[in-house]
Amino acid sequence: MTCNKGKYKTFISCVFSWFQKMKLCCVCFQIKYTGELNIPQHKAARLYIFMGIATFLSRPLVGALCSVRALKPQYIYQIALFGNGIATLLLPLAQDYPGMVAYVVVYGACDGAYITMLNVLILSSLDDKRRASGFGIETCLASLTTLIGPPLAGWPQLF
Repeated sequence: MTCNKGKYKTFISCVFSWFQKMKLCCVCFQIKYTGELNIPQHKAARLYIFMGIATFLSRPLVGALCSVRALKPQYIYQIALFGNGIATLLLPLAQDYPGMVAYVVVYGACDGAYITMLNVLILSSLDDKRRASGFGIETCLASLTTLIGPPLAGWPQLF
């Protein structure tokens, strides 16, 4: 079976950019959701601290997992994305502050693992000559879509 590499690259770029656009929507609307759950604003703001700590701690741990030969980076990447998606799907079940803390810790850990593995996969899939430009293009695409995503998600609420 053959595939057109140009079409495949275009498809992957589109999927990646849409994922990056919508990835932070749950995080942006999290404070509003906690307000609907009658969680005080100061406690809701602490959720970002928990998410940051989980992301901070997961990155070196997942990076260390890359050195284990039995584990393939692609599988760790897929598990991180799967965990991120499952946590977001189960978010409506979090009806109190401990449930929201559990969500942000799982989301933050999976997000840190996802970002770490994305960089590892991009850098390991390119030859030395194209590695710097590939990493720069990925970073540029991720920053643009991360910038556009939350306003695009909030736009329907204006009407």
